Amino acid sequence: MTGSTATLNIRGFKLKDATELRFSKAPGVKATIKERKDAAQPAGLENKVVGESQILAELTLPDALPAGPLDYVIVTPAGESAVYSIYVGGEFPVVADKEPNEGFRQAQEIQTPVIIESQIHGGQNVDVFRVTPAADAKLSAEVFAARR
Repeated sequence: MTGSTATLNIRGFKLKDATELRFSKAPGVKATIKERKDAAQPAGLENKVVGESQILAELTLPDALPAGPLDYVIVTPAGESAVYSIYVGGEFPVVADKEPNEGFRQAQEIQTPVIIESQIHGGQNVDVFRVTPAADAKLSAEVFAARR
């Protein structure tokens, strides 16, 4: 949400050397790296594929920031990373997924409109959500996953 503070957890390669997160197209965004550490190997994945380190950063988003993708780079002594994006929700509430929700019998009930915050917990992990729209409602969903 804009006008708030959030924690951003980034996993990748050689992040323990990170000195800064730079948001060049959104100069009002402030990012402070709070922690740099080795990342545990996730179940079913290898660190050589998903990265061996992670950083935790505190973001402060200005009130006037529009909803949508927010581009950033990670700065290290070796240079800048590729451009990555996070999605800033704007006017919609953010709901965290609640485990267990791996199947239709465990589906998490959500009310729209909403942004669902979730993460993959292993190679076979899925998250299932239940939405009950009004009879004449139109429902649209967009997933920001590997591309983010």
